[in-house]
Amino acid sequence: MGRAKAVISADPAVLAAVEAYVRDGRYASVSAFVREAMTAQLARVQRERLVEQVARYCEGSDQDEGDDLIASQALPTDDD
Repeated sequence: MGRAKAVISADPAVLAAVEAYVRDGRYASVSAFVREAMTAQLARVQRERLVEQVARYCEGSDQDEGDDLIASQALPTDDD
């Protein structure tokens, strides 16, 4: 997988803390730390968005639509 380059601005204290992890060998580079942090944050944001969508579904009128969908996918009964 190719990588794109980006320039970021960071609080000097935060950058110093990340650089300390790199010096300690916990991360190969600042870039590796940032990639991992971005991946984790993206996963959190996507999970939060899904939770919000489910909450809206459970609260709203979409429920009737969901019940119809479930009913249409149900296995046939002896009455069918």
